[in-house]
Amino acid sequence: MSLAAWGPAIRKVTWTSPRPFGVGTTREVVLPGGATGRERYFRWDEGSSHAFYVYESKLPIFERFAEDYVVEPDGAETLFTWTVAIEPKNAFRLPLKVLAPVLKAALGQVPSGGQRYFAKHA
Repeated sequence: MSLAAWGPAIRKVTWTSPRPFGVGTTREVVLPGGATGRERYFRWDEGSSHAFYVYESKLPIFERFAEDYVVEPDGAETLFTWTVAIEPKNAFRLPLKVLAPVLKAALGQVPSGGQRYFAKHA
């Protein structure tokens, strides 16, 4: 299942590495407005955690960007921990610092959107 099916910030995901996927796997994502980013996975623990960083992007905002996903049992439920690390380019440091609460709220919609999607398609 592609994040593009339920993630509001991703329009398209194209895997650019052959299967089987694992550490070193690459993909290209298209964001709203058509900006693209190329990502490389540095952790791939099937069924429990993935982490990647953006190694090339058409967005002029970020110097570095990475995400880490961990899925683990939590009683009868599942706990999803998502960590996003962003280092903006110098010109965007102050604006992103000021807008951090808005950015955090927007990023917070991704896990809840996934939860709604998978509840409907379970």
